[in-house]
Amino acid sequence: MSERGYGSHPTIYGNLSDGQLYQMYRSEIWKGLNEDNRQQLLQETVNRSALEHGEIGACKVVFSHDLDVGTDGQQSGNTILMDYEKFVNDREVRIYNEKEIYHDVIDSNMQALTTAFHEDEHAY
Repeated sequence: MSERGYGSHPTIYGNLSDGQLYQMYRSEIWKGLNEDNRQQLLQETVNRSALEHGEIGACKVVFSHDLDVGTDGQQSGNTILMDYEKFVNDREVRIYNEKEIYHDVIDSNMQALTTAFHEDEHAY
């Protein structure tokens, strides 16, 4: 396993069935997950998506503070970057008149799931 990049990234959720895994994205469960658990959930989701595609290995999922405003995720080489603010803090930042404005994202759970799938499509 490589620490960073395409390879094997086992998670704490590896033993869950698909149904149990996707139930973790339910709003009431997602809200109770800390940063590490959210990263593990997204990683397991990408692991399974990559396996379904027949990929040899999967991208490493990491939260990033460095994505452009309005960018939820980005597949870059062997890594999938996920917006830290949106998927850890459940809020979004926008720039208006050169000022940062934050607002709550009530469906960050579903946006995280679809972003993970979308970015794995790029890797595929």
